[in-house]
Amino acid sequence: MQAIELWICIFCKYMEASIIYRNYKSVYFIYLIFKMNHYVMKKITLLLLLFVLLSCSSKKSSEQATDSTAVDSSVVSKEMEDQVGSSLFVNSFDAFVQPGSVVYADSTEESDALFEKKDFEQTSIQSVTTLRYPEGAKYCDQYPWYQVQFPDQSTGWVYGDNILKVPQDRSTLLSSFTYHEKEYNLYLSVDTGIGPSDSEGLTGCNEYDVLYLYDVKNNAVNFIQYACTDGVDFIDNYKDWFSFISSEGGSASVSSVSFTDDDIILNVDIFYQEGGAKATVQIRETDSTFVAESVELADNQPAEEEGDYSGEQDESTEGSDEAQ
Repeated sequence: MQAIELWICIFCKYMEASIIYRNYKSVYFIYLIFKMNHYVMKKITLLLLLFVLLSCSSKKSSEQATDSTAVDSSVVSKEMEDQVGSSLFVNSFDAFVQPGSVVYADSTEESDALFEKKDFEQTSIQSVTTLRYPEGAKYCDQYPWYQVQFPDQSTGWVYGDNILKVPQDRSTLLSSFTYHEKEYNLYLSVDTGIGPSDSEGLTGCNEYDVLYLYDVKNNAVNFIQYACTDGVDFIDNYKDWFSFISSEGGSASVSSVSFTDDDIILNVDIFYQEGGAKATVQIRETDSTFVAESVELADNQPAEEEGDYSGEQDESTEGSDEAQ
């Protein structure tokens, strides 16, 4: 009997030990699963963070690459050297710097001369001095200084007498036509002088409208040299370039364009304070240069007496040359 009770006791202890062992294995198994899942989740989280960072970096690099490859189509590499008064056309500009202009580091000729422009070149005006110079000169002979930027991004200051502006308050396209199988647009630019009037009224000064041709096919600007021997009111030259004059006495403008076998004929309306007249200007292309060779009044259209229209033209022109 005692032997049986001993075996029963041993069996019970064995069963308790087995249950405890099985429970331990179960708990340890659950711990392993939890630990493994935690490790996997941590890895997945790190991988997600790394992916997000790489995506942002890639996007930023792409945007920077796009910016660095942008090209300004208005920039040209060089001027046309085979034509007098010609240069390549720039899409965005508001002024021309004239041939022989010196570009300075500051708004005075006493500053360093940076470089000189050989031919007409389009430019963008950055700023303008409030005062006009030279101090003490006649009102019609004074000009401001212009800070300009060229197509190659170089900058500097140019005296106003060497600047032709593109007027913003009126249309500058005078005509479009085909000449010698090329398409041309006829435009005007204006000098930066005082002009016939200012905020206080009439000034007695002249404004010069300097005409130029745009060669569409060759993307070139061509100013027109003045070689006329006979003068007509309000049709003249500005520094040897063909131009119209506007003054208190009147003005001139292109009414139409016609052609002969070799020439461009500008038909011009002349306006006086009372009445008017008509004239023609003969322009010919010679050795890749456009030249106004003659100007004539139309039949039965006599010119006004000399000096009626000019205001201070002669004195103004002389003073302008002295200023430079």
